[in-house]
Amino acid sequence: MKDMYKSRIERAKKQIAEHDLDCLLLYKPNNVAYYTGVIEDTACACVVMPAEGKPELVTLWYDVEWTRKRTDMKVVGWSMREGSIHDRIARVVGEMGIADGKFAFEADWMLHDQFQMLQTALPNAKFLEGDDILRCTWIEDVRIYKTPDEVEKLRKSAEVADLAMDAVLKVIKPGITGFDIAAEAEYVMKKHHSSTRTTAHPIMIAYGELLHRPHPFIYSDKIENNGLITIDFGAVIDGYHSDLARTIALGKITKEDEMAVQAVLNGQTAGIQAIRPGVRLKYVHKAVLEGFGDYRKYHFGGLVGHSLGLGNGLQSFDIPYIDRDSELILEKDMVWGFIEVSPFIPGVGAPRFEDAVVVTENGAEVLSRYPRELIRI
Repeated sequence: MKDMYKSRIERAKKQIAEHDLDCLLLYKPNNVAYYTGVIEDTACACVVMPAEGKPELVTLWYDVEWTRKRTDMKVVGWSMREGSIHDRIARVVGEMGIADGKFAFEADWMLHDQFQMLQTALPNAKFLEGDDILRCTWIEDVRIYKTPDEVEKLRKSAEVADLAMDAVLKVIKPGITGFDIAAEAEYVMKKHHSSTRTTAHPIMIAYGELLHRPHPFIYSDKIENNGLITIDFGAVIDGYHSDLARTIALGKITKEDEMAVQAVLNGQTAGIQAIRPGVRLKYVHKAVLEGFGDYRKYHFGGLVGHSLGLGNGLQSFDIPYIDRDSELILEKDMVWGFIEVSPFIPGVGAPRFEDAVVVTENGAEVLSRYPRELIRI
């Protein structure tokens, strides 16, 4: 295990050197977990990763003893009596001799007021934005490739999501609400040790007019008979996130509903069949759209950064993204939640089918075992 984290740190430091930086500051919980092995609450922590020398984990003083038992990285504490976490980071980089160096950080994570506090703590430092949420940038790139141990954790996470979906389908009936469905899913996932993290997949449940919304979280409106319902969520096992979505026909549905659902399934199947080492991501995107057939005209994924797929790992919505212009070449052990954006069809909405998919030497392995078909109740 020590060798795994050492290898990750070395890859990150190579990237730091290639970008002519003196230090990388990592605040995002998924990145903290990736380099330290601490997967629990790391909201008050930061990995200080210098180009030369050993990294250090700065965390809340009260968590120091507990954290030291879970990582081989040097752990230092900070107390609000002494100032903010950024003041403690300034002391650490000062001891490293790089307080006036060039720094990068996760620009999509840090709030503006926190950045101002960091600048105040390190007045002579030069700050470069190291992360862009809509592209596979270098800070995040290190996490793209999963080890066999990570894939196994993702597989277990997918198994728990499957159990939750099975439980949810047993309670769906006319008159139930989205909150009722979400409560059942949450209960089953928690019973199987799925944790709650700030980066966890939100539960989305769409029915009626909500089928036309990109982010149909949870509403209290009662579900009526004779219509489509989409359920989208993921479990978190040992810090690793799954992604599972299915569409349900409650009672009778229209011919238009049937055709739309089949088109989405066709697109997902075509994309899965296109996934294999050596293929560029943009061709997977193209295969999905071709699978949608005439319904591709209702797909607006080209306007969405993550489009047809989001990476799964220590963050639910992670990289790499399956984008129409992505030149990224598929390699073994890349993992996605696939597909993310369905066509939004007039009069129907957006039926959803999503599965965790890993690239193997022989193509795609779908980690979710739940049947990929329209579920009828």
